[in-house]
Amino acid sequence: RLNPNTYYLPNAADFSLFNGLQNSNNITTPKEIESISGKVVGYIGSVDHRIDYELLKSIAEHTEWTLLLVGPTGNDFEKSGLDSRKNVVSVGAKPLEQLPTYLNYMDCGIIPFLCNKLTESIYPLKLNEYLAAGVPVVTTNFSTDLNEFATIVEVVSDTRLFDNAVLKQIASDSPAKKLARTEMARANSWESRVKDFWRIVNL
Repeated sequence: RLNPNTYYLPNAADFSLFNGLQNSNNITTPKEIESISGKVVGYIGSVDHRIDYELLKSIAEHTEWTLLLVGPTGNDFEKSGLDSRKNVVSVGAKPLEQLPTYLNYMDCGIIPFLCNKLTESIYPLKLNEYLAAGVPVVTTNFSTDLNEFATIVEVVSDTRLFDNAVLKQIASDSPAKKLARTEMARANSWESRVKDFWRIVNL
C-alpha cells in the first residue's frame, strides 16, 4: 500500500520553447515541407509499435490533407506502405529545439496510439507540447491520464470517428480555443511542476 505522504507529479513540457513561435513572423520554413499545401495533420514522436497504422492510413486517404510525421521510423512504418503516399511527409527525427517550427505548420496534432496494456501506462508528453504551440489535438483514448485534458482535447474512443474528429477540430479552431490550449499547457509546464513540488515539500 502507498504511504499517505506519496504524491504524483507527471511529466511536463518546456512551455517557453513550444509556445515561443506563436504569432511569430520570423519563421523559416524547413525545406522538407516547403511544397506542402492544404491542411496539415501532424504527429511528433517515434513512429513505432505504439502506432495504429490503420488509423494513419485512414488519415492519408484524405488527399486534401498532408500527413506530416516528425520522428524516427522503423520497420512497421515501412511495412505499412505509408511512405509511398504522396500526401505523407516523413522528415525523420529532429532536435528538440526544432520541433516548434514543425508544429507551427500543423493545423491539427494527433496522437494515434493503439489502446493496449503498453500504451495505457504512457503519460502523453507530446500532448502538452502540442497545446503549448496552440495546436488543436485529436487522440485515441489510450490512457486515463487523458481525462484531465478532455475539455480541451478531442479524445476519440471509436477510431472509426477519428477522421471526423480531426476535421471538426480544424474547422472549429478559434483564438479563444488556442488561448485555452496554451493555458492548459502552462499548467503542465516544468515551472508549474516545480511550484507543485515545493508546495508539497512545505506542507
